[in-house]
Amino acid sequence: MFEYAGGIYAKDSEIQIYQNSAISNNIASTDGAGIYVMGELAMVNLTQCRIEGNEAKTDGGGVMALSEATLLFDKSQFTENHAQRGAAIAASNVNVSIVRSNFTANKADFMTSGLLLKDLAVGALYHVLFQDNRGVAVSVVESSVGSLYWSTIENNTNNDGADGKGAGLVVEEHSMGVVSNCHFKSNQGRNGSAAYVSGDAAFANCTFENNTADNGPIYISLNENTVTLEHSTLLANQALKNGAALYLVDVSTAHAFNSSFTHLRAEHNSALLGGASVVFWETWHKSIADGFQAIKCIDCTFANNTASYSTKDGWATAMAGVNLDEQHPIQQGGATMEPPIRVELVDMFGTVEPNTIIEVQVAVVSLEMLQCSLVGAQRNQSYAGVVTFTQLSINGPVGEECLVEAVAILANGVKVNATTVVPLRHCEPGEKLQTYGSSQTCTKCKSGTLGLGDDINNGITECLECSDGLECPGGSSYTLENGYWLAPHAEMCGSAQCLMDRLLPCTVGTACTTDLDRSGTADRPVTYDNVCALDKGFTSGVMCGGTEAVICDSGFTASVEGDKCEKCPSSAATLTTFLAVSVVIVLMTGGLSIMIMSKAR
Repeated sequence: MFEYAGGIYAKDSEIQIYQNSAISNNIASTDGAGIYVMGELAMVNLTQCRIEGNEAKTDGGGVMALSEATLLFDKSQFTENHAQRGAAIAASNVNVSIVRSNFTANKADFMTSGLLLKDLAVGALYHVLFQDNRGVAVSVVESSVGSLYWSTIENNTNNDGADGKGAGLVVEEHSMGVVSNCHFKSNQGRNGSAAYVSGDAAFANCTFENNTADNGPIYISLNENTVTLEHSTLLANQALKNGAALYLVDVSTAHAFNSSFTHLRAEHNSALLGGASVVFWETWHKSIADGFQAIKCIDCTFANNTASYSTKDGWATAMAGVNLDEQHPIQQGGATMEPPIRVELVDMFGTVEPNTIIEVQVAVVSLEMLQCSLVGAQRNQSYAGVVTFTQLSINGPVGEECLVEAVAILANGVKVNATTVVPLRHCEPGEKLQTYGSSQTCTKCKSGTLGLGDDINNGITECLECSDGLECPGGSSYTLENGYWLAPHAEMCGSAQCLMDRLLPCTVGTACTTDLDRSGTADRPVTYDNVCALDKGFTSGVMCGGTEAVICDSGFTASVEGDKCEKCPSSAATLTTFLAVSVVIVLMTGGLSIMIMSKAR
């Protein structure tokens, strides 16, 4: 047994090994059983090599590199290496490049089974597979930077790790990870089985699938760091406790405003406790207003996610053993919640018994300068630890957010509470924004006015007076009056003004009916008795259009007055009429000719 470098030792020197070479079954009592390299001028370049079965008592079972050395690995295999940390590779203050290589069945007693980057190390990995390792696959710690591209981290485990972290990727404080187009699949760990992040990190175009953790397959601590997660999929992950897809902790500082979550798809994730998709957990019960206000998920989809103690299918909150389900946005301006809000109470031993709940109070706290107030709250009798609010109404600035706190008072005097930020909805089509002092509300457009959503004046929705030709009962509904029709593509109008600009009077008033059903197919006034037929794209029977000719169906003709289509007379009557008209025309023409000739003489 060697103290270190049981296989190869390099100090300020260059080593190149190519094709089918193996460094195997070496043992070191300290670091670097297979390869030990150090020094600014030191470089190890391995291509198509195998580093397997090496064992170090501390760091770097396969490779230990430090002191500004350089490591280059291409098409190489790291298999069944063993160490306390960095079973395959431990890199301290070095540059590492790994391309098209595999890390398989390596084992770490304490932390990293695959690649450990520490003490200002920089690593770049392309098309690398980490599979069936015991311990964290990749760790980026102590002010290091690690980048993974088009790589797969699959079926790694770290269930008994002393540090309580996951099995896939770990990025700790003051370090940075960049991850793009990677696949995290079937990893198992205590917290963050796929990814554990307490440093800066950016994930893009990644897939997290079938990972299992106690808390959150993706575990993110936002304290003084920035994390972005975008264009990624979280599918069929499982949390044995909370946060089936994402688990966010310490979201309490202004740094949270720098983080972003966009274009995520979370489906079929499941949690045995709370937060079917996402859980916020405030460890020290600090003020969480800033953090919750900052964290939003933009253009995200949450579907078919489940939790035993929370039906939440989107952002969830967990704090002091309480889950507040705000799946459906709280209505603004005194509107009733449908379906109801559910507050589900759990303690360390399971569901709170119904008879232990004495009272549940709801309060609204204003954030910064926003003035939020509780209009009213009404709840049903609690059942199986679930308190259902049939009405929870809040007044405040439309489109902003208010902090809602639910407090449950138990029979033993214990109070448990949950806090979450909820959005106040924007005014819907057919509603007008009205301001009363510091509060705002959305009211339905009154009779005789119309609002279609895009009627905005200086950023405020409004209702417009209906013009002649429209009957407006209020809100966003309307019908056409007799003698009017809508030009083609009017259904594409998003504002009442646009609609009224396309409202036209019929050339022949009696030719248009009020049979236009706004819920029907666009540009299809219903045709009755051949009066008006802007139907199925046919031109026959068009009598409403201001510049359209009156064209009648076969067997019908335009009336003399031109205001409707009449059935054609019989053939004999038609021939007689035609001859009579012809004679008149001939006589008139002859007389005109005589008059012209006479004048010429």
